[in-house]
Amino acid sequence: MLASACLAALAACAHVEPPPGGPEDRDPPGILTTRPENEAVVPGYDGPVIFVFDERISERGVQEAVSVSPRTSPVVIRGGRDEVRVELRNGWEPGHIYHVSLGTEIRDLFGNPLEGVQKLVFSTGPAIPDTRASGTVFDRIDGRERPGMRVEAIRLADSLVYAVTSDSAG
Repeated sequence: MLASACLAALAACAHVEPPPGGPEDRDPPGILTTRPENEAVVPGYDGPVIFVFDERISERGVQEAVSVSPRTSPVVIRGGRDEVRVELRNGWEPGHIYHVSLGTEIRDLFGNPLEGVQKLVFSTGPAIPDTRASGTVFDRIDGRERPGMRVEAIRLADSLVYAVTSDSAG
């Protein structure tokens, strides 16, 4: 009798179920703010470019996700909690228009990637002109669009290289 009472007591205590919590997070991380602001003209800017997210992001893939153009000195990238900081080792040079982008390698802690490439353009001197170059990168063998390819444009006046990565449509 004692054994059956102990067995009943143990069965009543052991109740297996998943931990409580809300619905699964499937939303991509979003950018709340940047510094400087997109298309800002900030002569003498000497701070980092900062992307602030609406949630914590994973530090994995951050180094590969960042692109700076023109790259006037080596890029220094720091990811932490809810932000990514981008600097050039020798600082942002005066008189340039910089393009900083974050790729979809940026993910939140649940593995949700950024929704497309996020771009920030700012100037350390001149006004930002409304000029653009566009096109599609194709593989010359099979004729298919090639996403993730590096495309460079070189300014003849000083050989400054501007680069961008082709998006999901090539």
